Formats: sequence, C-alpha cells, structure tokens
Amino acid sequence: MSDNFADGNFSINPTWIGDDSLFQVNTSLQLQSKGSSAKDISLATAVVVETEMEWQCCMRFNLSPSTSNFCRYYLLSDVPNCKGNVNGYYVQLGGVTGNTDSITLYKQKGNSRTRIIAGRASTVSKNNNTVRLKILRNTLGNWQLFSDTTGGHNFILEGTGKDTEFWNVGFTGIFVRYTASNAQNYFVDDVYAGPKIVDVTPPRVDSVVVISATQLKIVFSEAVEQNSALTAKHYTINNGIGIPVSVDIETGKNNSTIIELNDALSNQTYELIVSGIADLNGNTLNNQRFPFSYNMFVPQENDIVISEFFPDPTPAIGLPEKEFVELYNRSNKIINLNGWTISDGSTTAVLGNYVLAPDSFVMVSSAANVPDFAPFGAVARVISLPSLNNAADQIILKDPTGKIIHQVNYDLSWYVDLSKRDGGYSIEMNNPNQLCLGKLNFAASDDGSGGTPGRQNSRWNIYPDTSLPDVLGVFTLDAQAIAIVFTEQMDSFSLVNASVLLPGYTILNKTIHPTKDTLVIRFSSMFAANQMLSVSVSMARDCSGNRMNVVTKTFQYFVPQPAHQFDVLINEWLADPDPPVILPNAEFIELHNTSNKFISLKGWTLSDANSTAKLPAYILQPDSFLVITTVANAGKFTLPNCIGVSGFPSLGNDGDALTLADDFGRVIHYVEFTSNAYKDNVKKNGGWSLELVDAQNPCGGDYNLMASIHPHGGTPGYVNSSRKINRDKVAPLLIKTYPISNNRLQLIFSEQMDSTSLLNIKYYASNSLASPSQIRLFGPDYRKVELMYTDSFISNYVYRILVDSFVDCARNRIVNNIGDFGLPVLPDSGDIAINEILFDPKVGGTDYVEIINRTDKFLDLKNVWIANADDQNQIKEYYAIDSTGWLLFPNTYAVITDDANALKMQYFTPNTKQLIQTKMPTYSNDEGRCVLLNKDGKRFDQFDYTDRMHYPLLDNKDGVCLERIDFNRPTDDASNWTSASSTSGYGTPTYQNSQYAKAFNTNNIISIHPAVFSPDGDGYNDHLTFSYSLPSSAYTANLYIFNAAGVLVKQLLLNEILGTSGVFGWDGITDKGEKAAMGIYLYYFEAFNLKGDVIKAKSTLVVGAKLD
Repeated sequence: MSDNFADGNFSINPTWIGDDSLFQVNTSLQLQSKGSSAKDISLATAVVVETEMEWQCCMRFNLSPSTSNFCRYYLLSDVPNCKGNVNGYYVQLGGVTGNTDSITLYKQKGNSRTRIIAGRASTVSKNNNTVRLKILRNTLGNWQLFSDTTGGHNFILEGTGKDTEFWNVGFTGIFVRYTASNAQNYFVDDVYAGPKIVDVTPPRVDSVVVISATQLKIVFSEAVEQNSALTAKHYTINNGIGIPVSVDIETGKNNSTIIELNDALSNQTYELIVSGIADLNGNTLNNQRFPFSYNMFVPQENDIVISEFFPDPTPAIGLPEKEFVELYNRSNKIINLNGWTISDGSTTAVLGNYVLAPDSFVMVSSAANVPDFAPFGAVARVISLPSLNNAADQIILKDPTGKIIHQVNYDLSWYVDLSKRDGGYSIEMNNPNQLCLGKLNFAASDDGSGGTPGRQNSRWNIYPDTSLPDVLGVFTLDAQAIAIVFTEQMDSFSLVNASVLLPGYTILNKTIHPTKDTLVIRFSSMFAANQMLSVSVSMARDCSGNRMNVVTKTFQYFVPQPAHQFDVLINEWLADPDPPVILPNAEFIELHNTSNKFISLKGWTLSDANSTAKLPAYILQPDSFLVITTVANAGKFTLPNCIGVSGFPSLGNDGDALTLADDFGRVIHYVEFTSNAYKDNVKKNGGWSLELVDAQNPCGGDYNLMASIHPHGGTPGYVNSSRKINRDKVAPLLIKTYPISNNRLQLIFSEQMDSTSLLNIKYYASNSLASPSQIRLFGPDYRKVELMYTDSFISNYVYRILVDSFVDCARNRIVNNIGDFGLPVLPDSGDIAINEILFDPKVGGTDYVEIINRTDKFLDLKNVWIANADDQNQIKEYYAIDSTGWLLFPNTYAVITDDANALKMQYFTPNTKQLIQTKMPTYSNDEGRCVLLNKDGKRFDQFDYTDRMHYPLLDNKDGVCLERIDFNRPTDDASNWTSASSTSGYGTPTYQNSQYAKAFNTNNIISIHPAVFSPDGDGYNDHLTFSYSLPSSAYTANLYIFNAAGVLVKQLLLNEILGTSGVFGWDGITDKGEKAAMGIYLYYFEAFNLKGDVIKAKSTLVVGAKLD
C-alpha cells in the first residue's frame, strides 16, 4: 500500500475509512485533520502483510505534544477503528508530560499496551515537528525503528526490539488526539506499507559548497557509509590541488563530509572526482565528476541583510517561543559566515562555519534553541544570541573585519499592525531591493504561524528600486556648516565622495548623519551674511545604487542674534516612551524658537538635576523646531531637524525639571512637570509626549501642559497638537517668609518670577527695617529670593515685610503682599502637639496631619520630622516636615500633607500659607500611630489613633478627620478626640477645630460644661466636659449617668485613678451604642482612696437637640 495523496482524495486508490469527515486533503496534497473541538480521530486502510515488512510515513504537527495532543502511526491493526480495542502495533509520537516527547514503538493487545522500542528522548518536543518514519520487521520478528526529524530521508536509528505475536492483521492507519486549538494542526504524507524497499542506487554528489579557500563541504544524495566516506583518497581535485589532507563527517549529518585541502584554491573553476564511497546498503559510487568554482571576494554593505527577527516570541502562535534573527543573501556570491558577528547594544555573538548561498535564508539562534527551529529550515547556531528587547533595540551584522554589513534600529512602530506588537509575531523585511525605505520596508508577519523563519517572508517581493534620490533641503548649522538632507537613505561611500559645489568656498570635511540621509559639510571660511547662496550636489547614490541628477538648492546664512529669556522654549518632550504608540521608543526634547531671530545654540545646555547636555553648533531659525535625543536614538527619528547629543538628560517618568541655558549660563526657559500634567490616566502610562499648550504662558507648569492628542503619540519637529490659548492671568503670591539668620530673610513666591523685577530694592518695604543691602536670586525658576540687611533682627519681635510690583514670567503683577516673621527657636517637649488627623481620605483625597504651636515662641520646624510606628512602637517611616525651615507662629497651626492641591479641593483652607507639602508616612485606615520627633529621635508628641474614636453613629468615616477637643489635654486621652463636625465639612485644616472646647477651672469637686449639650455632630456643644478638683491625688473614681427614670445609661468612669485635678468628657453615646435621648439626666460621682476617705457628688445635666 502506498499513498502520497497526489490524487487529492483518500476515498479511492486506496480507500481510507474511519472519521472521514474530520480529515481533508489540503492544497499541498497532504492529509490534514480538520476538526473543531477536542476529539480522538482515526483513519485506516487495508494492507497486505508480508513476512518481511517496511513501513514509511511523514507526519507533521504544529505544536508541542502533550497527553492531550499526540498522534500514532498504526503499522498493523486487526480492525479499521484505531480508537478502540486493537490487536497490533503502532508508533506513537509524543504524548507525555514535560518536554521528553519521543518516538516509541508499542504493541497493543485489546486495551493493553507494551513498549517494544523506546526512542531517543525529546526528539518531538518542539513547537513544530516534522518527522519521517521508517520501520522494518524481518521474518524472525526483529523490529528496527528509524526517523529523520527534519522530514528528509537521512534516517537515524531510534532503537531495536523483538515481538512476534501478531502477523496477519490487515489494516494500517493514523490515530490523532487533539484539543480544540490544535484540531487542524496534524499533517500526514507519503504513507507506505509493504515489502522491504531494496536500495540498489549508489549515492551521488548533490553539491559542493566552498567554505573557505582550503575547506569544502561535499553533500551526497543519501546517507553514506562512514569508513568509505572518511577515506581521503576517494576525493581528488584537479588543477594541482590533489587529495585532501583530512575528511570529517559534518556534525549531526550522515550525508555530507567536510574536506580540508593542503593547498588553497584560487579564482578559477575546478573539478571534484569522487569514487569508492558507498551508501548504507553497500551501493558504491564510482568516478563521479562534479565541477565547482572558487571566487574570492570582499563582502559589501547589504550583501547580506537582516530579513526577519523575533524579539517578542510570547505568547506563541505557531513558532517556537524562542528568539531568532534571519539573514538573507541578496548577492550573487556564496558567503561563508565564519567569524561574522551579530550584536545589539550590549552583547555580541560570533557565527561559526556556515555557507550561505545566493538568494537563500538562514536563521541564527542560540545553540540550545537549534532543535526547535530545525524543522523550519537552515539554522546557524551561536553560543548565545543577543537578547532582543521587546520594545526597541538595534541589531548589527558585521563581517570578520568589523565592517557593518547591515543594521536595523527597531521599535514597536515597526510592527505597523499594533495588534501584533504584544508578542508572537516576527518583524519581516518586505523587499530586499528597497533597503532605502528603512523602517518603511518592515512590518509584522502576515503568516498564520506568526513568522516565516528560513523561507520567503509573508509579503516578500523583489521589485527593484528605480527611484532617483533627491535633495529635500539645505540648512545652515552655523557660520561655516550646512546640512544637506536627502529624500531617502544614501550609500555611505558615494555620499562621502559626492560632488558638492559652493562657488567661492572650500570644503573642510564631510560627516554622514547616523540616519544616512543627511550630509553635514563644513567649509574652511565663513558664509557671507544675509546673502542667498547656491550649492550643487551630484554623483551621490542611494543605498540601492540609483545615482541622483545634479540638484541645486539655495540657502541663506543669517548672523545669529542674542536670545532673551523665553525666545526659545522647551516645547515638547517624551519622558516615558514605553510602550510606544507610533513614535520611536526613545526619549526626546523639542525646542521651539518663538522669536523672529536667528539663534545659534552653540554652547547652550539642556539639563535636569542629574545630567547636562551641551548643544552643538546649530542655527535655529524663527518659528522653527529642533528635536534633541541621545546619539544612539537619533537614527530612529526620520526628521531633518533632529540631533543626537551626549549627556542627554534621562527624563523622569513621574516628573522632572528641565533647564535650557545659553552659552553664558543664563536661563532661557525652565519647566517643571509632574505626572498630573498629562491630564489623562491612560496616556501617563507611556507612549505619549507632553506638549506646551500656550507659548505665551511659558511658566505655567502642569497647568499649561497636556498629553499630545496626535494619533502618533506626539508631534516632534512640528506644531503641537494641543496648542491653544491658555494664558496665566493669576498674580503671584508671597507664600513663605523665613529668617535664615539674624540678618538674612528668605522669600518664597507661588510661581516662577521675572528675575529682573526681583532686583528692584524699592519693591521691598518693612515696618521696622531699612531697605535690604543686598538681593540674591535663585534660578532657574526664581521663586526664591534672599534679602540681606545691615541691622540684625531682634528676638521676640514680629516683623512685617510688604512686597509690591514684582511680576511673574507672564507679566502678572503682585500687589501688596505681606509676610510676617520673627526670630525662631527649635521646639522642645510640649511645644508642638498633634491637633487633627485625616487617615482615611475620600476618593481623590490625601492624608493630612495638623499640628499647633502651644507656646508664645516662634518655632522653626526645620528639625522636626513626621513619622509612623509599628505595633512595637518602633519608628518605621519618617520624613522631614521642611528641612529648609518653616516658621510656626505662637498659637497657630500648620498642616502637613503630600498633596496640598487635593486637600484644598476637598476642604475649606482659609490659611493656605500654613499648608506644608512634603512626603508623608503611610497611615492605616483603621488604626495606627502618628509621631512628631526630631532627628535625634526625641518624640515631641504621639497619637495612637483608631477609627473607633470617631463618633459612633457616623454612617461613613471616609474623609472624616479626628479632631482634638482641647490641645492642652493629654494626647492619649481618647475622650479628647472626636469626629470633625458635619457643618465644617468634616475637617478644619489650618484653623481652629470644629469640636474645640477649652477646659475650665473649677473649685467644686466636679462640674460640667456646658450645662446643655447636643451630641449631633454639628460642631456646636457636641461634647460634655467634666472638670474635677480633689483634695489630693491617688483617688480612684467612678461616674454613672442615669436617665430621668433612674435607669443607668452610661458608666463613664470605672475605677479610674485620678490626679488632683483634671478633665474628661462624654460624647452623648450610651453603653448600648445609641445617642442619648433629649432630656434631663443625673450624674453620680464617687471617689475613694486607700485611707478610706470617700467623696461623693451628684447633679443634673441636660441633653438637647435641634427642634424641626
């Protein structure tokens, strides 16, 4: 029986029976499964059994086998249904847990199975497997199992065994088990079952591959017998070369040999004579002559190109989940890759002996991954392929001399189809003859498996590039240099040697831009100013070899003019390019010349807090843009107005501060941003640039910034997509006045200021001080000013300074702002107290802690830290409140938060100057510890809070602050804390607490205040305070509250040890957790000491309520 399905069916000649609706003969004339849901399926056909039998079959399955996905080739079966009880033999391919899937021969008797031959481990554990099987059985029942896991005919013995139980069973068939996702991933071809095929044909030489001048590879038509193949005298080469020095079998092959020559080949045609070499059946080759040529050459740029690469193989679609790079030989030369290298930015791999023929492909992969890719085609192994970054990387191919033959600098935009950039698809070259297109010549594979390793790419075409290159424009860089920008990538050699004529000027040197589309030419003399000059360019070729016509362009050199502040703006930047939208995966900063001047950027600097880039010579024309990035990333931007610089600032994803300064160090523009500037929670996660909205508001910060709305993710080199009128009309404010010594005063303004106006001494006035003797400014934002006075400040005296007529950088004028100050001291124990805390904010809100200065001193908070503590009361997180100094006036408040704007949005804050924005410890929503301490660890105050301190009848505690009732009562007195009133908005940051109730003095044993209280949370008389005065300390006390009917409703004190005097409170909640009803109540107080002295007191109190 023999069937290769060339007739397009399996119903006749021979007839296969079984699950015929779940099989098909596909367009490649192979039998293929075609199910849709998980199932076991089989087909079988009758076979005539011989005493000596041979079976062959080619099977392919596009998956890694498992217990749910495997197949069997039934050699003999007594029934056509191979899915049930069978008497016979089968070969199983895979079907085990793990990656040890092998090719194994079994005997099946009913539903019992016995292994006869265990094949080599892991032969079919790849993601794509093609296997040709050959099985032999002789008259004695001896079995031999062979396979070729490349699908060829170079069989390797899997093993031998013996079994004679079943002889005359009459069917051979196919069995497949699959899951729904693999229902169509099994293929069968070239099925044979019959007498042993006797080979009577001798081997022949199929090809001679020149590896080097002294090394050849001889490829035979079939596997050859080793001893005869290794005999050197069986090979002879004419023209004086003779018999080789040595012969080796090619590693992993049984049909090819490597011969080493004694003398080197020269550039001519030779003839190889082969004789005496036998195949595995003893058929001997005699006297075959095979001509071949040797042509020594030097590889040129683009002879071999990177035609496909696989940076993100996860999740796998149909390819192995491993990276590869595919090379294509687009020349007419046979090229040996020995000593060539593939590298990315950090790692290099060296290729070994591999001969790449013209118009052929080879995959390059790590040695460990070669078995996975072998079914797809030729593989050149390296020890370890450089790991390709998913989002962006460079791949560089060099010959053994270090010459770059081809290079790609890819990013996610190269996929073109954005749905494929998340993994599983390779990036393919479209046309090897259109290399000048650069990234436009690449896209994600359209192949259903995710790629085409080792074969023509899915959109492959070889139409030649016949378009002539042209000059896009000529730009002046400085007084002696121009940049000529071409319409496409150019051939580097021809570009350097291009004819460039500028009458009256001599060329000093030429430099090629990394993009290969720009030629920078420096002349030996300066250009005539303000005159139109004509430059002619010719003789240059594009990277496809098309030579340009003579092109003449005009340009004009304008003498640069000095730049003033805001003439050039930091107009757009990409801080977080990953994941990219369409733009390259590379950070950039764009500058915009908003003036009508020609401005030279030579010697200018662009910096953040960590690094500074010095800009090269470049003339920025009026209303023009310049994109700046790293040297390595410059080639990723297909823009004529893009430069790469060393020291380019690495932009912070969540915020940064950028400064552009001229060659004298003067600040031209300063911009500070946070992630809030995006105004889009999706876009701030990466891929979108930030754009300046209104150039007339250069200091607007986050307010004047937003994420680009251009579909590419940004507009580098062009007008911003978000441009609109967004002026700053708000006057600046004096927000901090702080004496840093006894004659130096620091002023902080709310926004960036105009530095010139700040130098006017007459704008600073004081009630008790003469004009400052010196003014010191602090760039780059000029929000801080330091005033120096001749006279020293006096202790315990309140000074007032008035500032007027200063302007911000949008020319808004400050009007009569005042700042008070006095000479401060550092706080001591008891000086400051925690007065209010929000630990469970509303959605979009933030925690805050309010502190109060309980003294009549000016306190400096520069050495005060805010912290939390763990269950063992050990400090965990701690942060300085303001390490630069903060003046806290007597009996005033300061509020500490990490987001002052969010706080002001949700709560009334009448004293915004008392808001301190700093990093905060984490405070749990249910309970925790808030600590004030100094840097030496001395604790000024500590509040151990719990959400049970809130007013018990509150339905929702989110956004409700805990307020201290009396800041002179102990912090650890739980009755001294309660929820902020509803009428205050549940918080009173920067002003007196809504529940504040000062303790009162009493001469009675016990007194109450107020006489009538209403515990309704409105902030008016919500708490009842008891004050007591005892003859001595060490009394133990109880206090009971009864209603008018004499029923006990609250036991407020239970065996509490009291001091001589003090206070405690009641929030109006009974022991049942209910609010006390309106009415008259009786309280009863008793106290006793160890001497037996007893003190008793009782009186009434009134619980009131609002009447509707």
